[in-house]
Amino acid sequence: MEVISQNSFSTRLRQAMKDSGINQAELASLSGLSEGLISGLVNNPRKDLRASSLIAISYALDKDPLELYLGHFNTYRGIAHVWSLQDLYYHQSDAIPFIARKERISCDKLPEPLFAIKIENGDGKTVGFKDGQIVLASNRLSSRLPCECYILQRGDAIHLSKEIDEEIEFPIGKVVGLAGEQIAKKTEESKYEKNKVDCEHIKSYLVTLACDDELPQDLNELNLRDADELFGISTDLLDLVKEGLVVMAMDDKLPLDMNDLSMKDVLGE
Repeated sequence: MEVISQNSFSTRLRQAMKDSGINQAELASLSGLSEGLISGLVNNPRKDLRASSLIAISYALDKDPLELYLGHFNTYRGIAHVWSLQDLYYHQSDAIPFIARKERISCDKLPEPLFAIKIENGDGKTVGFKDGQIVLASNRLSSRLPCECYILQRGDAIHLSKEIDEEIEFPIGKVVGLAGEQIAKKTEESKYEKNKVDCEHIKSYLVTLACDDELPQDLNELNLRDADELFGISTDLLDLVKEGLVVMAMDDKLPLDMNDLSMKDVLGE
């Protein structure tokens, strides 16, 4: 897996701020977080953060949250997972671009984390899209990408529209354009499926750490070197485990503070 940086999150955060040409006060304003929190993250390599804060900071810096937090390229870089509009209603989350789906499309190098929507049941008629087409979308209205139309919630339904009626509609994202060719629904087996035995070993190892209260607070410190000696777990698989756990945290299914990881979470029950 290609490496961005082996340094701490605070080091990557400082570099991202430098690249963007903004200071701590400006980042606090753009992300909606306090200057005290930003200062702590910048100056204290041991300080961890909430998943919602990670997303807010990453989007303010136009960075991929997984890459900024973990320091390696997102496994799904260049892939957009496909949702239906109704699926979005039942699963509204800041982590939408990172949640794996059975159907996905290849988009070469995406300029930012995006997801895809399959147009069906006449959902795109009023905005010029046909059934069967797949469009790329961002859950950030502040995205610098063009806006073809808005993704809006009205009551218990999600629909597409060129305009927003602010009295009865709530924007949850925007369509930025048509996607390229669709990948077959039966996508390549994930590394998890190919390494089920390794996954069971990882699960056992995490349970052991949880029982001993030895899980690191910062997920980046999760280290399977000991398990590697016992079970032969690869570094790439460890990176996938970390990435999967961060996505679950962003989707409000796991804490970023690994010491808050419950046995139920670890076992997947």
